[in-house]
Amino acid sequence: MEIIQTNLHPKVLKNQLFIRAVDYLIDEGKVDSQKELAQVTGITEATFSNIRNDKKVVSDKTVRKMLEAFPALFNADYFRGKSIYMLMSEYLEAKIEAEEKATSASPPTPVTGVPDMSSVFNSALAKADESIASLKIALSTKDQLIAEKQARIDTLEQTIADKDSIIRDRDARIADLERRLAQANADDILRYSFPTGVAENLKKQNVSPQI
Repeated sequence: MEIIQTNLHPKVLKNQLFIRAVDYLIDEGKVDSQKELAQVTGITEATFSNIRNDKKVVSDKTVRKMLEAFPALFNADYFRGKSIYMLMSEYLEAKIEAEEKATSASPPTPVTGVPDMSSVFNSALAKADESIASLKIALSTKDQLIAEKQARIDTLEQTIADKDSIIRDRDARIADLERRLAQANADDILRYSFPTGVAENLKKQNVSPQI
């Protein structure tokens, strides 16, 4: 019996179990091709291809169509991941063998039944949860780094704004000093005695008199 990897994501593992059953039908001559299998089961070829390439997870409806097309051939628990036995004949044989071992053992041992693959799925789910937790931690760290960078950007923008404010204040003081200096020059002109109209003309022209 072919060994299926058990360290896969549950959805991928479920797809591989289904495709293994498809390949069995073709290899054993139950159908000539996947195309013929699609006609027999009513499952589209695109669905088979998507499941084979893990682009789509095999649905319960698809499994039901497979079981209805081949009654008593496949073990339904196999497709649910609850049995390692794909064929019903393998399942019954293993069950009978397990019961015989249980009744012949001394002292009697409890009948464990058919091996259950639920633990495989639980293990795969646990690994998936660990991966998700690791991703959350990584995202949290990235968010923190982004927040720190944004804080530095805000500080730089505030520093630039403060410098702009200082420059505006300086320009205002310079403009005030220039205005006061011009006023002082004009006042000095008015203190001197000039012929009528000269001081006024000099003031208009903003020219200091030659002393």
